[in-house]
Amino acid sequence: TPLPGFCLSAAIAGMVGQQAPSQSFTTLPVVGCTGVSGSNGFFSEKQLDRIAGGGTWVIIQEGTGTAPFARMALTSDVSSIEFRTDSITKAVDYSAKFLRRGLRTYIGRFNITAGFLDSLSHITQGLLAFLVETGTLISGDLSNITQDESAIDTVLIDTIIAPPIPCNFIKLTLVI
Repeated sequence: TPLPGFCLSAAIAGMVGQQAPSQSFTTLPVVGCTGVSGSNGFFSEKQLDRIAGGGTWVIIQEGTGTAPFARMALTSDVSSIEFRTDSITKAVDYSAKFLRRGLRTYIGRFNITAGFLDSLSHITQGLLAFLVETGTLISGDLSNITQDESAIDTVLIDTIIAPPIPCNFIKLTLVI
């Protein structure tokens, strides 16, 4: 049964819940969909490049009976590789939520002391290590942890993270 294109959005949302945050959706099959119309044979490669260049997620199908997939999984912010790549934004967003949730239980229960900051430091390093062990991040380090001078009931934690970078292109040169 032909369905409107927005139904693919629901399938992709399900994939977000199923796959690891760092999994790129570029060329990953959209399971459950048997075909797409209006991309293959309708637009040229150059036109598809132009469409994708504006931050549009283009779904294509290589042949009858094959699963459709994203030609390149993009976000709508194409200003840099870090912002345009779906898996990088998912990994960063997931990491931020994971860290905030992991630290939330310490809000309101403790006074800000040197010992408390030391404990938060160890907890944050442990949370970052978990994200690295699970492949969500390539690396994660605690950069700084201090009490905010202007809002003294606030702890400032700075981290440096490196999300996995997907292989979106392979340029091959043949020399004879």
